[in-house]
Amino acid sequence: MTARQVQVTAWCMVGLSIVMRGVIIFSGGFYWDDFILQGRAARLPLDVDFVTYSHDGHLMPAAMVLSWATERLAPLEFWLPALEMLLGQLALGVAGWWLLRRVFSARPLVLVPLAYFLFTGLTLPGNTWWASALNAIPLQVAMVVATAGLYGYLHGRRPWRQATLVVGSVVVGLAFFEKSVVMLPWLLVAAWMFAPNARPWPFLRDQWQRARWLWLALALVVGGYFWWFSTKETRELSNRR
Repeated sequence: MTARQVQVTAWCMVGLSIVMRGVIIFSGGFYWDDFILQGRAARLPLDVDFVTYSHDGHLMPAAMVLSWATERLAPLEFWLPALEMLLGQLALGVAGWWLLRRVFSARPLVLVPLAYFLFTGLTLPGNTWWASALNAIPLQVAMVVATAGLYGYLHGRRPWRQATLVVGSVVVGLAFFEKSVVMLPWLLVAAWMFAPNARPWPFLRDQWQRARWLWLALALVVGGYFWWFSTKETRELSNRR
């Protein structure tokens, strides 16, 4: 297969996966936490308390904003959450193909991991449950885009733009889901896999020389978020007592 044929096949696979997921999504409905989110959005104003509310231990300000807007635009109507999930899956599929093409180029074998990514249960929670999708899909998209940006950064492709892409993706992921803090260790693992020399000291020396400002920025963002989250949870726990 030529590179063009691989790309056409890949886009067809992304399209087919969206059709399949669309059938699954639009045949479903609201479930459990979906009603809790819709209920809070229906009776509360969009303010700081609403946005920073800890839902079942999860801090997800951007997801709260989206749930509030969804309820106000289509109260207890499933078509809008379903559309949001489908668009999120589309963004995830496109991002996944972009990452694979950037790292491995448009070669036939790259279609194998793409098929696994698109047609298995890897992203299933965000395909059947809206409350889960509000967290899972942004985290997954952010992780994929940040990984692609890190690869570009370490290979000298417009470093400032790639660094902005990495840090921005982490910020967006954290805005939707506190578990996005796992992106920092994941990016370290990804950098190790991309490294020309994977031995510990050469790898660390290379990262310090080439990417120390990127890692410092990521540590500052994730560390600041973790501090805010932990102090907020501690404060709420003390208030309950």
